[in-house]
Amino acid sequence: MSAEAIKATGKHFQGAVVYTISPVHTLDHYVEVAEELVRMGADSICIKDMAALLSPYFAERLIGRLKREIDVPLQLHCHYIGGLAPMTYLKAIEAGVDMVMSSHPLYPKLDPASNTPATFSARIMDGCLRTSGSRH
Repeated sequence: MSAEAIKATGKHFQGAVVYTISPVHTLDHYVEVAEELVRMGADSICIKDMAALLSPYFAERLIGRLKREIDVPLQLHCHYIGGLAPMTYLKAIEAGVDMVMSSHPLYPKLDPASNTPATFSARIMDGCLRTSGSRH
């Protein structure tokens, strides 16, 4: 579906920047992809870390740079495979990310006290937001 068709229906067009590690996937590359998506009409950008490779400090650099160079909301979606996601979210929040996706409706709850599907503990996410000074 083209960006024009999405916009014609009045829907939100979220462009996706898929994170991976390779010689061509540099900080500049990700910024260029996000800029192109914004030129196409993206209403927001989601950084998708589907392989759980995004490190906390690279996330901080990436989000910081994107916040300086594009003017649409940024979302971060990390998968929790190797344990990096909570700290990656923390550094992204500190860098100014607008949204984090911390749950998925297709998987069972990880926090029995939560009413949400597979999600990080509400206490962990709340702690990240409180210590960062951001309260979204």
